[in-house]
Amino acid sequence: MLYPTSKLATAPMRKRSKSWALSFLMCAALLQGCGATLPSSPSASLTLPDPPSQSTPQPAQPYSKQWQLQVEDWQRVVRESRAKLKDTLLMRD
Repeated sequence: MLYPTSKLATAPMRKRSKSWALSFLMCAALLQGCGATLPSSPSASLTLPDPPSQSTPQPAQPYSKQWQLQVEDWQRVVRESRAKLKDTLLMRD
């Protein structure tokens, strides 16, 4: 058995679809505003930097080795700090 749809049942649906449409239009307007901050010519953003020269000296140590030494130093400092904290006597009332 089919029931006729009443105006009361469709009114909330219309309000919901209007709010979705309004939200969609607001998002579209905001995105249009973001497009105004883009560079004016696409060629300006596509230029590549100059390649590094062949005469640039290499580092004395590889970066990975330098990083490894820095991490080991940091771990040593952390171990020493933890040892000092464990040796500290707690204050008692």
